[in-house]
Amino acid sequence: LAVEDIFLVRAIERCVAKYAANSIAGAKPFSKDDLADGLKTMIGNRLGTVMIVMNEITYQDILKWNSSEVGSLVMENIINQGPKGEQNTYKSWMGYTWILTNNADVVAENVLYYLPSQRYLGHAKMLAEAEQWLEFRDGVLSTNTREIIGRNIFNAKGPIKQTLA
Repeated sequence: LAVEDIFLVRAIERCVAKYAANSIAGAKPFSKDDLADGLKTMIGNRLGTVMIVMNEITYQDILKWNSSEVGSLVMENIINQGPKGEQNTYKSWMGYTWILTNNADVVAENVLYYLPSQRYLGHAKMLAEAEQWLEFRDGVLSTNTREIIGRNIFNAKGPIKQTLA
């Protein structure tokens, strides 16, 4: 699964490289101002942000937000439920779906990707379901897995990358 995610992030990176305006900077730690800048950049591309992809360590910076900046109700929910919400599952927050990973090989710390709805980004199809083979021969256990996925990002202006420095 990590390999699939890495290939997707590489495709997003190629899109961002094509349009320099889709790569923006922010400051550490992640703040509401950085969030607003990313959302405004997506609006500038005439798209709406649906999903925000980031490393889970960066997401924890939300705990540093001041209630006078984002409102006491927002902070109360974060303090009571934690950034992950009830039952430790990720949820839609502020109207956006937050996709988090703790795998720095997929998304590095202090990097965020803002994505529009799939309708305005690309498509993925399962071309061959995952198959796995096991073989035990001459005292050696061998395994092989194969899965074929076709995916395409057809709107290179869709993803926005924000790097916090």
